Amino acid sequence: MLAGLLIVGPATVFFGGALVDWYPHKIVVVILATLCIAGIIWLYDEVRDIRAEQKLARMTSENPFRAQNSEAFDRGAKINRWADEFRRVAAKELTGNDIAAALVIALGNEVAARVFQKDPSYSPDQREYWIDEMLDEARIIMREQAYRAADLPTPPEHHEERELTSEEFQALTLRITNAATKEHNIPITDVLAATAIALGQMICIFSERPGASAEGWVKWAQQAIAEATQDAIARRAADKT
Repeated sequence: MLAGLLIVGPATVFFGGALVDWYPHKIVVVILATLCIAGIIWLYDEVRDIRAEQKLARMTSENPFRAQNSEAFDRGAKINRWADEFRRVAAKELTGNDIAAALVIALGNEVAARVFQKDPSYSPDQREYWIDEMLDEARIIMREQAYRAADLPTPPEHHEERELTSEEFQALTLRITNAATKEHNIPITDVLAATAIALGQMICIFSERPGASAEGWVKWAQQAIAEATQDAIARRAADKT
């Protein structure tokens, strides 16, 4: 409605003034022209949004998967619509890599905010753990979406084994430790018991590989735990001195 008035108003002044031989001052002409252009841009955005909503409504009504879980389907459609809106807003002021940088920065800030909302009392290590968890998930989603938008097949999963780098090994150790100790009100015996059960389950799965045995992995794990405990005790003692 307002967009139409911004267009019709200046046009009425121009054409009406011409009929009665009245011509406004140059400053008035500039102001009216600016209002008219703003109205055209505003009207264009509104028409585009209406067409996008109509297209989305038509797609969702025709899609057979919506009948299976309409709530999840509508939620996904809403997320996609807002993702397009974020890109459109960023593209108004930025170009090229700056658009991607702005979206990445917004994602990083949102991840940090979500972690603080989850538990403001988290230690720095716990915040780092949850941030890495959320960023790992976001990386997978972004990769899949980029492939889908580029009309490429789903990215293949890499199952080949490789040795971790020292940084990756340290990060993995920290994530496992934080996962087991993030709740402060759990008894130590329960934490150790749950960790032992998880280790036993992994040994059971790994022992199913060709040439492996559960007894061999148990012996290796016992020795590794003893050595790692002695190293941890030595490091803690060194840090206290």
